[in-house]
Amino acid sequence: MSVLSLRFREQAIGLKILYKPELDTSFWEKMTGVIKKELSQDWMQAVNNRLDTNDPETLWDLLGIDAVISLEDAEGESIHVGVTLHDQEHKAYKILTQAKSPKYSRIRQFLNIKRYWVFLLEVRTFPTPEEWIDLLYAEIDLPTTERDDCKLIYVEPNL
Repeated sequence: MSVLSLRFREQAIGLKILYKPELDTSFWEKMTGVIKKELSQDWMQAVNNRLDTNDPETLWDLLGIDAVISLEDAEGESIHVGVTLHDQEHKAYKILTQAKSPKYSRIRQFLNIKRYWVFLLEVRTFPTPEEWIDLLYAEIDLPTTERDDCKLIYVEPNL
């Protein structure tokens, strides 16, 4: 897990937006099943590398998701958003391209993750909790006509 991911998770916990289904065993069974089916080669590689496939972090890593947050939109609907953070543009685009594939879209839909955002930012200009709130809610409240459910978001220093 990267420094960006750890910092984001820490702030998401403080903001009380980090989605943590750890207590729901049916969620993990469902997630494991969909990964075994849709990402069978990645699953076998994880098993062969002796990764702990019962560890939620391993499962999220296989999906390329650093965190899942739960945000309430302007209509009051709670929306789960998969989040990945990166500091290199070419890698962020590669992650986004993979995420937009039908396979990964099916997986997110199956897990009720409605949106997926790849944030491109630098560690040295990491947003404050207040800046994250502004950024996240500006995105979640975009009108349907302007919204892309799977997108790359450039995080400018000091927003």
